[in-house]
Amino acid sequence: MKLVTEGDDKDSFLVEVVGDVMEEEQLDLPSLVDVLTKHLHHTSVATKVSVLRWIYHLYIKIPTKMFLYIEKLFPELRRALSDSSDEVVQQDLEVLAEIISSPSVTSSSDDADSENQLPANSHGMNPYFSKFVISLLKLFSSDRHLLEDRGSFIIRQLCILLNSEDIYTTLSMILKTEENVKFASIMVENLNTILLTSSELFDLRMKLKDMNTEVCSKLLTFK
Repeated sequence: MKLVTEGDDKDSFLVEVVGDVMEEEQLDLPSLVDVLTKHLHHTSVATKVSVLRWIYHLYIKIPTKMFLYIEKLFPELRRALSDSSDEVVQQDLEVLAEIISSPSVTSSSDDADSENQLPANSHGMNPYFSKFVISLLKLFSSDRHLLEDRGSFIIRQLCILLNSEDIYTTLSMILKTEENVKFASIMVENLNTILLTSSELFDLRMKLKDMNTEVCSKLLTFK
């Protein structure tokens, strides 16, 4: 099985996987996941974007089957956030957002490490929601260049793709227990700036104007 793409420009996309794998009953999913994982390390931006679109498509069409491979794909998707291409990072965030918001995995799942989970939020996100946010903060902590260069972009995109209140509430809960005080302070400052200035957070800002709202009490860390 090999990956076939059309064109070399940034808008190229995956058009075929040899063997007509679009037919679910004929889908050799283990081999396909191996191929996709391998090509996430390709030097071509077009190829990586095509791979991410394919992964997104699979999680939309057959989420239950794809979640069997989440432990293989999750680290690779997280690593792709450090890619030099904005297009790759944006497409990667779309895939991650689909995975961590999918109802196909419940909070009772054993797939996510218990130490990387927080109490289930009010919107019923699967356990990979908190696992992803925790891993994202670890990535920012270990790669300050990524935080400075892409941190705001990543947070804003997540707030578009997911519920911004969930994002900020989860970040708040994690940062309250962050042992690296300097890093926590930097993150709080960055999150405050995003919250106060970005158009993506307009609705959340409106909620915070009412000091009696539940969301405000949850986000006091950022006040």
